[in-house]
Amino acid sequence: MGTVLGGGSYAEGDTATLTAMANCGYRFDRWNDSVTDNPRQVIVATDTTFTAFFVSDADTVFIHDTTTVRDTLMLHDTLLVHDTLTITDTLLVHDTLTVYDTLTIHDTVGVALAYYTLTVSADPLSGIAVGSGRFSDSTIVEIAAIPVEGNFFVEWSDGSTENPRHVVMTEDITLQALFDMPPVPTGVSEAEFPEAEVTVSGTTITVRGAEGVRIRVYDVQGRLMGSTPQATANQRFRMPVTGVYLVQLGNGAARRVVLR
Repeated sequence: MGTVLGGGSYAEGDTATLTAMANCGYRFDRWNDSVTDNPRQVIVATDTTFTAFFVSDADTVFIHDTTTVRDTLMLHDTLLVHDTLTITDTLLVHDTLTVYDTLTIHDTVGVALAYYTLTVSADPLSGIAVGSGRFSDSTIVEIAAIPVEGNFFVEWSDGSTENPRHVVMTEDITLQALFDMPPVPTGVSEAEFPEAEVTVSGTTITVRGAEGVRIRVYDVQGRLMGSTPQATANQRFRMPVTGVYLVQLGNGAARRVVLR
């Protein structure tokens, strides 16, 4: 149903960032200790095991006889009723409702909530765009364009210069973030974080000298691979595989690092 990033060996007192990433057709529900934060921060004090639970984002339910629901029934895909279904409160179906005999609703019914795809992209040599996904009708989604050091954001492909910006999902949307190289460096610079140092070792990214700063780590597809709202003096992020990653300190440009 999905994967979890952030597991590994840590020194006592280190802060681990755990990220649950759902496969297509599923969504993250909770951790085994009932925490729903994702990503979540964990201070390592002992050997610990965390399990991420996912649920299907496309449930199909078949009613072949007689069923009574006395509260709320929510389906994300298809409901087929071959005989009798009685709802005494609320029925929400997000895609298809088929009734071959009798459906009785005593209160509220909501059917056919459309879903749309949002695709944001960028030239990975200049920056990344984050926010892609599949969302229900009228959902408000925040997207952002994050330049790599030495570049700056110009505009989105539809001409908007808002960054970050919010889009309302009423149809499939495709947007590209456009960047350029300025005459002088912008974004994360020695002037903004004079003590900050980003180093790599194996599949571990270490940021030193950025204590208290928000740090986010993305892959070149714009997926959030690790984050912390307030970095420690030696903040470590363990990546699942080698490759190119972008490390963003604060709200400025990102630094590109390569894990070999």
